[in-house]
Parts: sequence; C-alpha cells; structure tokens
Amino acid sequence: MTMMGGATGHAPGRVAEFDRQLNLVGEYPANPPEDGFNPHGIAVRPEINLMVTSDFICPATTLNALPGNLDLRGSVRVWNLNRREILRTIVIPNAGGTIDVKLIPADAAERGYTAGMLDDQLYLLDARHGTARPVFDFGSIAKGGWPQLMRMTRDGSRLFISMNQAGKVVMFNVSNPEQPRVLKVLELGPGSGPHYLALTADEKRLLISDYFLNEDGFGKVHAEGDHKIHVARVTHDDLILDSRFQLDFNLAFETGPARPHGIAIR
Repeated sequence: MTMMGGATGHAPGRVAEFDRQLNLVGEYPANPPEDGFNPHGIAVRPEINLMVTSDFICPATTLNALPGNLDLRGSVRVWNLNRREILRTIVIPNAGGTIDVKLIPADAAERGYTAGMLDDQLYLLDARHGTARPVFDFGSIAKGGWPQLMRMTRDGSRLFISMNQAGKVVMFNVSNPEQPRVLKVLELGPGSGPHYLALTADEKRLLISDYFLNEDGFGKVHAEGDHKIHVARVTHDDLILDSRFQLDFNLAFETGPARPHGIAIR
C-alpha cells in the first residue's frame, strides 16, 4: 500500500509492505526522496522486477490549518521491485496531481499510463527510459473533468478511467498504446463524482463508487459526489450501466449517509 504523507502528513510518504496476515514487513524506500514523494497510485510487474508509484498531493496542505494552496504533485517513480529501491523519477510538471498509475500487462517496452488530474492529459509512460508524453486530451470530453483512478484489463487492451468532476467514466481501446481510442463515455450525471473503479475477476463488470473526498469544515477539498455505487456491464467495445443495481449510501444505513470511497470484491 502507499502512504501519501509521513507521520505529520507532509512529504516524504512511504510504500508499506504487509504479509498475508497483515503484519507490517517494511516501509520503503529506506531513504525517501525529498522532492515531493507523496505516493498514491501503485502498479507492479513482478516478472520483470518492476514497480511504479505515482505522487499525488502533500496531504497536510489540504487542511485549513496550513495556509496557502494545495501542493499537488506530478511525478511517477520507477522502482526495482526486489530491492524496494527507486531507480528514477518521471517528472510531469503540469499534471496537477498524478493520482494513479497502471503498467501495461506483458508490454515488452515496459510502458504504462498515468493521468494529470488538472491538466486533462493521459500520459504514456516509458518506465525503462524514464519518460512521459501526452497521448489523449480529456478536455475533448469535458474540460476540468478531473481524470482520476484507472483500471486495465489483464490483456492490456482496455483502460477505464473515472472523471470525477465530469460525472463520467471513460473506456478506452489501448491495443495501440500510443493511440488510445475512446470506446464509451459512461454518463453518471452532474454531481455524481465517480472516483474508485474495480473490475470483477471475470472482467465482465465494472464497479464505480461516487465519492472522492470532502474535508467538511477542517479542509480545503470538497468533492462530495452523490454517494452511490454503480455496476456497469463490460463488453468488448462497450460499457453499459446496469439499471437493476441500485445502491445509495445516503439511504443504506440507519445511522445516516455514508461516503463510499473504495471497493473490494471477493
């Protein structure tokens, strides 16, 4: 797991490793970099000894107690997985928050994707050479839509990305990684706030949670969403909302509204 901030909520953060009994094995790297190491996204390819993490934000700067603006990050770290060491940093200066990162399965060129939350760009990463270049403009769908979390199919041919402020989820054909092609823009409605995505094991369903972060009166981030969970049917070239599945966390519990930030599927 990644920890965006240190003990005080500032940089540097850490990557924490747990065993199957959830005992803490270690926190890495031993000597973290001082250039905005606030990891949020993570992806691994153990067969080639590769891990990547993406830096997102210095969490302490989201609190009202700290004056000034949010300190958003734009960087991806390339790791030697076995040694738990950072090899290089891919800097994306205008991203405005690289909240997630995914590696393309079985890709011989060791490439992956990240998105700039505020610059509306999808970036193709070259982990081997430490480079990134934009390959799709989310502004063509909705400017300022906040592309956030990502999921990719096991064969590396389909990529799903939530657009939090736009109320949309985008399905791409990435069979040609350099030229992603939009297959479907799933509309969830104004104010819906889709954030977390999860694919079922058979990759026939995509689950979507509608809540990012609202720090209420103590912080600067207020991205509430509508607190709903959606299920969409995944086909080869389409993403179809299942209207039979209705789960509203505003109504699900007697204790009152809840905020569904993440999803785990058994």
